[in-house]
Amino acid sequence: MFFTFEPLDLTSVGSNMVVFPSPIPRLDIVSAAGTAITEGESTPVSINLPFNASSMQTVTVRATDFNTVVDIDLVLQPENGSRIVIPETIDNSAGGSTDKVINVDLPVNVQTKVFVWTR
Repeated sequence: MFFTFEPLDLTSVGSNMVVFPSPIPRLDIVSAAGTAITEGESTPVSINLPFNASSMQTVTVRATDFNTVVDIDLVLQPENGSRIVIPETIDNSAGGSTDKVINVDLPVNVQTKVFVWTR
């Protein structure tokens, strides 16, 4: 006995859909609280400000090869306490790489991880 299953309805959405675009767009944190971070770093970015440091710091995010305005969330996750989500946009319409410096208020003497992703 053989069974044949045929789809009742085929649907296609969009055109020229690409599974792996070339080049692949990427977001990188390239600086956090005055410390340069190697582009493409695969380990989480962690910051621990000493007691005498100012809590007002900057994080620089680099958008590469999006070729559009990119909505991002910069997330600060302190070791103790609630996470802080900072919504931002990076205008990468011209392609290539575009940096965005974001002002953040970091807790002092608390290990804080920094993440970024598109929305």
